[in-house]
Amino acid sequence: MITGSMDVCFGIDMINSISGPLPTRLPAVALVDSQIRFLGAMWAGYGMMLWWTSNDLERRRTPLGLLGAIMFLAGLGRLLSGLSHGFSATWVQVATAAELFGPVAMYWLGF
Repeated sequence: MITGSMDVCFGIDMINSISGPLPTRLPAVALVDSQIRFLGAMWAGYGMMLWWTSNDLERRRTPLGLLGAIMFLAGLGRLLSGLSHGFSATWVQVATAAELFGPVAMYWLGF
């Protein structure tokens, strides 16, 4: 929830702090800023739903399974991006592994 809210507030400036300043007049920068802010709100909502489901695992197994499937699909998307354009940082590789193996492990362990 926190990282998603930060994305909404700071947009592309979150990337600037990692990779250095980007040229601000390019249309691609405006597009990326818009996407970061939009997806940040979605990420914050995902975190809220995950928190909600974790408060009653017995009755909320179905929503938890759906959230796990969504995370796995997001990991596939990140993997495809990394294979197509390269993994920009080590944390992206770690996140990809967590997104792909975490939901599978949770399912396998019976959560």
